[in-house]
Amino acid sequence: MKVFLTGATGFLGKHIQNSLQQNNVEFTALSRKEQRSPNFIFGDILHPETYKNQLAKCDMVIHAAGQVSHLNEDAESMWNIHFEGTKTLLSVMKQADTKRFVYVSSSGTVAVSKTPDIIATEKSPVPLETIRDWPYYRAKYFAEQHVMESFSDRTICLNPSLLLGPGDDPMGSSTETIRLFLDGKLPVSPSGGLSFVDVRDVAKTVVSALDSGTLGQKYLMGSANISFWEFYKKIARLSNKPAPYFALPKNGHKLLYVFPKWKNISSEIRRENLILASHFWYVNSEKAKTELRFSPRDPLETLSDTLADIRENQSRYIPWNK
Repeated sequence: MKVFLTGATGFLGKHIQNSLQQNNVEFTALSRKEQRSPNFIFGDILHPETYKNQLAKCDMVIHAAGQVSHLNEDAESMWNIHFEGTKTLLSVMKQADTKRFVYVSSSGTVAVSKTPDIIATEKSPVPLETIRDWPYYRAKYFAEQHVMESFSDRTICLNPSLLLGPGDDPMGSSTETIRLFLDGKLPVSPSGGLSFVDVRDVAKTVVSALDSGTLGQKYLMGSANISFWEFYKKIARLSNKPAPYFALPKNGHKLLYVFPKWKNISSEIRRENLILASHFWYVNSEKAKTELRFSPRDPLETLSDTLADIRENQSRYIPWNK
């Protein structure tokens, strides 16, 4: 077995690399930047001539490439990266007769609600009316739909919630909300709730999906469903920082629709992110646990390791709190 891996230099991708190596799985990774490792080739997912020959030598593909932005000005970029990139990759895979495709999507293609009493499963209705205005999740949803319509007989679709744990870029999007809190820039809590999962557990499950699971199925993965208010109180206890003063009112974010010119709460807290954080992103992961050997660790371990890693990055790279 040999695997072709996209997104290998990202937060999740670096952990997938480690998991592949620990399981003695041979792989070739695609990167848009030159890498010193012999496992890497230089190329761009939107330009198949840069990688089609190497992909043809692999039996399976893990597609974890992507970027995250919730800004409307980045909508075209999100569409090109997630939809057009995935569509191009699929065309190459079909020519190469790839045996199995592990596609890393997002829980946000199904698990988002305006109320906390909904915990999504893989069979929950798609909240298209909600996510259609959000560039990242819109692109991920249509990319996922394209994959499941055109290559489902060889696809395992993974839908993790917010990735936390060690190894994110010092300015990465996954841990941004925690960094803002540690820097004293979140005096109040958003009104919604999130699901998060340890990036290391997701990486292990990605590798498990190479030989387990049911083709044509999707799998939600999360380790904790928790309100932002409770989430930040836990972070406060672990970091010895003051907790937020209070949680925003349930419908407070609607003011942003009433006053559309009110773009940002501050230079760090964007209007778009506050709207997202007023929703609830709760997931049920029983299917992944049963069929893919998904075994999430204690959420407090994930939060502790995330905090330790952020602090190490702060002391190493960033002139913090100036």
